[in-house]
Amino acid sequence: MLTVRDLMREMVARLEEAGVSEPRPGASLLLSAILRVERGFLPLVYADPVTEEQTRIARDWTARRCRHEPVQYVLGLWEFTGRMLHVGPGALIPRPETEEWLDRLADIISDRIHVEWPWTFADIGTGTGAIGLSLASRFANAFGLLTDLSPDALGWAKRNLGVFPEAAGRVALVQGDLTTMLREGALDLLVSNPPYISRDEMAGLMPDVRDWEPALALDGGIGGLEPYRLLLADALRVVRHGGLVAVEHGHGQRRALLDLAEPALEPIEIFSDVAGLERCLVWRRR
Repeated sequence: MLTVRDLMREMVARLEEAGVSEPRPGASLLLSAILRVERGFLPLVYADPVTEEQTRIARDWTARRCRHEPVQYVLGLWEFTGRMLHVGPGALIPRPETEEWLDRLADIISDRIHVEWPWTFADIGTGTGAIGLSLASRFANAFGLLTDLSPDALGWAKRNLGVFPEAAGRVALVQGDLTTMLREGALDLLVSNPPYISRDEMAGLMPDVRDWEPALALDGGIGGLEPYRLLLADALRVVRHGGLVAVEHGHGQRRALLDLAEPALEPIEIFSDVAGLERCLVWRRR
């Protein structure tokens, strides 16, 4: 009879043969989800037998990973700010570094916006809704528009509305290109994690990213700056005086973004992530 250890060895061997990165951690993550065992406790059940159904699922999921499908898509769920979000093809996978800068942004919002009164924000290019829904969850008086050009991405954001029941009635999903659907002076906060990979770097991305995650959410055009040009150009129209503009960006883009911003946008926060990489900029509209 096949044991957990046997199945683990089989999965790792297949992933190694396919050239998948980090085959053992990946196999461990998949197998622990199938067995409903915490990853840290997986070795404690190595001697246990596995059922035919568990074996079938494990081999199916391993085959998907061998095609470099992201483990997050295989699982269909991924943790972000303590919530298990629905994820899948058509939407960018939320990253830990976005969690990190979102925590920093929440502190800035508390300092700069009168959060005890109703206030409005837009999460531009929302994808799974990770940023916008997290903000609406943290701030009980926040009302948000979660926008995306992709109907597939908005489908995932719609599913994730159920993960944040406390935000019900305070967020709306809108299909559209960047800020074009927003009215003048509508926002206290414009927040976005737009595509910022330079087009000439797209081909060199890992296959897990390049071949599976949506190019619409990755390709930032020449220099990876095209979405920022449009966002920053329209920010003065849609953000109220005293309001904030916050963006995540790629390492090495900070100087260019500071130069792109209109003089009426005053940079108030410039920070890097725990790895020391440039990560986020926040401006205040003078």
